[in-house]
Amino acid sequence: AIRNNKRPTICNPTVYFVYIIYIFYIKQIKKKLIKMKIKNIFIITGSLSFLLMVFPVFLASAVPSIFEFFAIDGFGEGILENKEALAVFDTFILVMSFMGAAIILPIFAAVTIKDLEIQKKLSLIFGLMLLLVAMPDFIGIIVGIAHAPLEMMIINTLIILFLFYGWKKGKA
Repeated sequence: AIRNNKRPTICNPTVYFVYIIYIFYIKQIKKKLIKMKIKNIFIITGSLSFLLMVFPVFLASAVPSIFEFFAIDGFGEGILENKEALAVFDTFILVMSFMGAAIILPIFAAVTIKDLEIQKKLSLIFGLMLLLVAMPDFIGIIVGIAHAPLEMMIINTLIILFLFYGWKKGKA
């Protein structure tokens, strides 16, 4: 194991590997994260949110096979036979894309604000807003009903935590 937080004492390659990763990677991340500018947090979270919320919906609007995949994934094979249901789903996709854009644009607009306290408050508001948008997925996992893929939920959770970090420790 590790004695006095200095170096490994057991001749186990796994321990050395973990120790090397800790020294060279984790410490560097901690240093950079502590010095993270809140503007960079907005750019990173806005970009990731765009990739999660807007890009797939625009892609579904442009590529019919992706649209069909989303429709089948959400409502089952029967939706492809019902033209009215497909029209409703198409409208739903359009509304979701603009709703995602409406959520993401203020995040990018917050980069232009100069006052750090206002940026921190906006970071909190954006984090809460994205948490509320993701809440049905979290409830879905707890209750056992339909929810987003776990990978997307993990990335979304990291985005939310990153915004909360900006609220608490963001720098100008």
